[in-house]
Amino acid sequence: MNQKVALVLGSGGARGLAHIGVIEALMANGFEISSLAGSSIGAVVGGCYARGKLDAAKNWFGALDKFGLFGLLDFTLSRQGLVKGDKLFDNLKTIIGDRLIDDLYLPYVAIATDINQSKEIIFRHGSLFTAMRASVAIPSFITPFFYHGKELVDGGICNPLPINRVHRHRGDICIAVDINANIPYEAPPVKQNMPSELNIQGEQGTYEKNIKTFISFFTQNQTVSAQKQQITSNELGFFELINRSFDIMQDHMAEQMLQNHPPDVLIKISRKACGTLDFYKIDEMIEAGKKATISALREKGYLPRKKKRFFLFRQ
Repeated sequence: MNQKVALVLGSGGARGLAHIGVIEALMANGFEISSLAGSSIGAVVGGCYARGKLDAAKNWFGALDKFGLFGLLDFTLSRQGLVKGDKLFDNLKTIIGDRLIDDLYLPYVAIATDINQSKEIIFRHGSLFTAMRASVAIPSFITPFFYHGKELVDGGICNPLPINRVHRHRGDICIAVDINANIPYEAPPVKQNMPSELNIQGEQGTYEKNIKTFISFFTQNQTVSAQKQQITSNELGFFELINRSFDIMQDHMAEQMLQNHPPDVLIKISRKACGTLDFYKIDEMIEAGKKATISALREKGYLPRKKKRFFLFRQ
């Protein structure tokens, strides 16, 4: 009988692609995911798995660098964020479809944050896709999601690693995946073909150029600055500063959660692995997730450790 797993997938932008590797490693080694809880990108990847569409979602994420992430970003002049996110999620919805959470084959929970009430919102019922969408609204980047009169933002703000919300079954083990871990990062060897370095640089250059143009237009029309200024890389650093601050905040909350609700197995992905929007690193993140999963399971005795090889030398 396969070991049942209550799986908790944390928030952390594109690093959440490692969740795909975690799930694949668990399945390949005979574990049965019996329940899921996720926050932000964790809610998205977990929802795709619960819907039975993980492979389709994996292909969708993998294609982001091919047809351009920028082309799916619906920029807005709202002061609440740079991107509405509707275009991106509508595109994903055509790939995975929707279903009621109660009709899924396993218990699923997604976390969002009511920004006005400073309250955690827990999605256990209703539309799966609504729950996924509500959980993802990165502050300053994606505008809030309005749901039943509530203004919802990223679940990572209030509960980035919702160990306390996952449904438990008798005999299961809880595995939590922290993708904001403050640990060193060593990139794993990537089995799949990555875009060439030249192509990656070209995509990043085009993306950053478009972002700079938009921010220039945004700041001038919103009179953020009293004087018109030329957008430089330093101003892009402002958004990176917000993201890093958000990561640190999530890290501290996750540490508190781990102290109060220690899982049976903790899988750690370094916050240095990639940036919030580095979806072109999907192959690397998936491999990092697989590697971290196998290592954590071996450490806790749920998988046999590698046998040491001894060599005999004749004198």
